[in-house]
Amino acid sequence: MLSTTMQDAPPWLGKLQDDKKSLAALGLRPLDAEERDQTRELWRSTWNQVPFGEPFHDVCADRIERCVPLFEGPLRHRRIGKAGSRLVVVHDPAEPSSAWLSLSHAMPPLGWAFGGTTPEELSRAVARYTPAEAPDAISFPRHERLVKQMQIDGIDVIKNAIEGLELWVDDAAWGSAFLDDPWQSLEPDAGMMMLSLHMRRVLDQHPGRRPSLSFRTLWSRSIITIEQHPFDFWVFDLRYHPCPDQRAVEMLAGDEPGARLPPDLPVDVAASLLRGNSTTRESIELSELDPFHLAALVAIDPGEATTTEALRRAMREWDGEDRIGGLMEILSAYELSALQFETVATTKEERLRESLLAHLAPASEEVAS
Repeated sequence: MLSTTMQDAPPWLGKLQDDKKSLAALGLRPLDAEERDQTRELWRSTWNQVPFGEPFHDVCADRIERCVPLFEGPLRHRRIGKAGSRLVVVHDPAEPSSAWLSLSHAMPPLGWAFGGTTPEELSRAVARYTPAEAPDAISFPRHERLVKQMQIDGIDVIKNAIEGLELWVDDAAWGSAFLDDPWQSLEPDAGMMMLSLHMRRVLDQHPGRRPSLSFRTLWSRSIITIEQHPFDFWVFDLRYHPCPDQRAVEMLAGDEPGARLPPDLPVDVAASLLRGNSTTRESIELSELDPFHLAALVAIDPGEATTTEALRRAMREWDGEDRIGGLMEILSAYELSALQFETVATTKEERLRESLLAHLAPASEEVAS
């Protein structure tokens, strides 16, 4: 029998509770009334410590109070600190026919993944977020980049926020010296000395790449790389398998064109993109060409032919305007010397030409020494 706290759950979830074979296949276990209360209290007490502003905080808190945790699933641990996050199947009375998946007691409740409206859909949803293997970076079919402008003291601020608050993200980070997850090669039974050496080595930065840190999410096993760029820009490079969780992504970040996140993000990626406003390829396409969006384009798509063409267009259209100064800052910050020489050859502004020639002139031997 369902307890009174579950009486409004859809019939298919009620039947699933008594189907031990199906539950075992899904890796789920029913929660009794006391465990449901304990789970909700864990969500509540954790969420009350998370520094989100109103009304987002209040909407999430309301969802915790009205929802019923029904089944608990697998528990996944971080590779260094070993903190755990458990999958929980949830019923939301506001969505009477549906199930939802909480992937961590620390995750914003609006970021719960859609669990479907049938046992078969629930099975597919659980499978999407419980892959047995962590894919190589190159094997992910989806690759998105977006930029956030944040005035912070360094990448360690983001690292500390992820380690302290975003428990659905693994704390085994790595630097730009590695193109793929170097933690995959570490033996599970490595001793403390080997682990300590590995932790220091994997944070190395490549001198020819942007300083960055990469993380893997615990559930979808996606890779989030955070790159430091000029102009207080931080690029979030996302590699993932697409998920049909557009509803959850929109509840987290909105659905306004130009401000929304990619709709096929896994929720454990989307929930890590809530700090600051995001500038995406879509928002750049919908905006007038200006120095801010041009710099964001260079950060998101460096070296692309479309980016070079946008820079040349600005070179033509902004010549003689105040905006040309913004273009020169972008070219200098990203060391695009070829386009600086091109500006020298095409500008009608003599003072700009002279300034660029002085900037581009080779240093004398005396200065260089």
